[in-house]
Amino acid sequence: MRNKISKFMFLMILSLALVSVGFAQRQTGSIAGQVADDEGNALPGVTVSVSGPNLQGVVDYISTDMGSFRFPSLPPGTYTVSELCEDDWLQSFPTPTNGCGSGVYDVVFMSGEVHTDNDFGNYRPTDVTVHKFQDCNADGVRDPGEPHLAGFEFCLYDAAGNLVSADDFVGAAQDACQTTGSDGMAGWTGLLPGVYTVRETAMPDWYASTPDSKVFDLDSGDSGTGIFGNFQAAQVIAHKVHDLNGDGWQDADEPEVAGFEFCLLDAAGNPVMRAKTRIHEAVEVSDMGDYDHYMIKEIFEQ
Repeated sequence: MRNKISKFMFLMILSLALVSVGFAQRQTGSIAGQVADDEGNALPGVTVSVSGPNLQGVVDYISTDMGSFRFPSLPPGTYTVSELCEDDWLQSFPTPTNGCGSGVYDVVFMSGEVHTDNDFGNYRPTDVTVHKFQDCNADGVRDPGEPHLAGFEFCLYDAAGNLVSADDFVGAAQDACQTTGSDGMAGWTGLLPGVYTVRETAMPDWYASTPDSKVFDLDSGDSGTGIFGNFQAAQVIAHKVHDLNGDGWQDADEPEVAGFEFCLLDAAGNPVMRAKTRIHEAVEVSDMGDYDHYMIKEIFEQ
């Protein structure tokens, strides 16, 4: 009888041990990570999926307000973790192999393991636009009625000072130098986030009323706009005639007179320059490089 009881107890202990081993082999694990933009800011609401032979279908998780996701209670095995890209978003890591969302993590874990750092990085393309206008009063501000300027060239440079190339664009490369159209506009789209400088190419007989370059530090999805003004030099011309009949008008028989001096004064009454008349030539009193209020004054000899 004692032998039977001993044998029964031995079988019970062995069965419990086997059950315990079985439970240990079935212990689950988890996979976790973070979804963020190129500046490290959390991206909530992104769908992250996990799939594998030990699952029936695909399990989805929507990233939290902190951008985090977690798949708990996964049986040991091999899994693939992927994300569903939102509209207008692209993937920076893990490195996509065939478009946004194709960058995935292949995770293999044993019983009870927790796999973190399965992080996803996302960004949106950026763009730069320039607007060229004729600054009629050269005040550096586009006033109502000041027209667009077509045919002006602008070039875009990367952070290293090189003209942008295919490496700076999300899709097809665009020409580094663009020319303004009839609307005074030119620009580049589909740029990677980064630092860019747009620089105007000088045009003969035109002067810049605004800085001829602008730097843009573009984060994901940013748009940079530069407004550039130009003007042409103004001239003041004086004619001196012998008014034979004293009527204040130059009649056909009234000749021009040489050797008379004129002075150009600025808005404060300060002399800018002086010049004398010449026969059969108008005196060009000024070729101003800026627009302002001026007055021309004749210098009478004593």
